[in-house]
Amino acid sequence: MAATSIYSVVLKDIRKSFGAADVIRGVNLTVAPGEFCVFVGPSGCGKSTLLRIIAGLEDATFGQINIGGKDVTHAEPSTRGIAMVFQSYALYSHLTVGENTGFGLLLAKLPKALMADKIVVLNGGRIEQVGTPMELYNAPVSPFVAGFIGSPKMNLYDGTLADEPCATYGIPPEHLQLTEHAPRWAGTVRHLERLGADTVVYLTVPALGEMVVRADGDTYPAIGSTCGVSPMPEREFRFG
Repeated sequence: MAATSIYSVVLKDIRKSFGAADVIRGVNLTVAPGEFCVFVGPSGCGKSTLLRIIAGLEDATFGQINIGGKDVTHAEPSTRGIAMVFQSYALYSHLTVGENTGFGLLLAKLPKALMADKIVVLNGGRIEQVGTPMELYNAPVSPFVAGFIGSPKMNLYDGTLADEPCATYGIPPEHLQLTEHAPRWAGTVRHLERLGADTVVYLTVPALGEMVVRADGDTYPAIGSTCGVSPMPEREFRFG
């Protein structure tokens, strides 16, 4: 879910409860004028509720909303200068994936190549991390963010099982190499996805379970064969 504004939008300790259920749990966020900000997170994380609070369609239980330097916490929706289009899962069968994705931007007379300036990752009503797409990809602050950003998602393992001095060890599929020379792990090939330029290899590794490797498109090990795998230097993540 995305938002752009010619004014700054500042959220100060926004909280929302429905009865005993705390849905938004203290959100602090500043969206600069003209910034393209995207809220991402799993179903139920609070994305829709937070946007409705900004638009004035829901009242915050606690906190303050400033738009363009004005406190609009208790202002009517019509006075906030906010437009909100409700989500729709409709796809146009005659358009490609890229054309479907860019259709909303086309209607708004914005370039389809427009990328988010800021991504807000929500988890359980709280902000897990805020940053540019590449900041979230290169420096996730938690296993939750690491497992949410990227496709295929990052491989995450218990640090003890991975023989690492951390609570959770992570390695992205594109930062693993299939190798026969002194591999760190060995796994059995379970499945392949041939994507043209890339091949996604699904391995079963003893003690760790599934490991996903994004390899070159001309890589196609036999199903059931054993492959060695090693992480690329300086591309591993250790959390906790």
